[in-house]
Amino acid sequence: WEGAPLPKNAMLTSIEFERCRVIFADNLPHMTETSGVADFTTQTMTVTLDEGTLLSSALESAVIHIPNLGGDDVEKMDIDATFNGPLKDVVPFQQLQSRVFNQA
Repeated sequence: WEGAPLPKNAMLTSIEFERCRVIFADNLPHMTETSGVADFTTQTMTVTLDEGTLLSSALESAVIHIPNLGGDDVEKMDIDATFNGPLKDVVPFQQLQSRVFNQA
């Protein structure tokens, strides 16, 4: 393996967690009281959340996927989430999505 990249599935790890905080980025609200599973491979991370809170909104479901750990675009992540609460709680995420699409 010396000098060669590891195979895509050389490492498969799952970590269950309860009552944790999810920090997407410094400029976005943090999710609290989250529970779910984080799945890792050598190149990716996928977090599936079963419960949590974003400001005053309750999380119904969420999947957060980072497709390229350690790559040049490590800051890229896909977030698919459903919340039950006021729109103002998720507006910062909508604004971020708009900025990303406007730069493309």
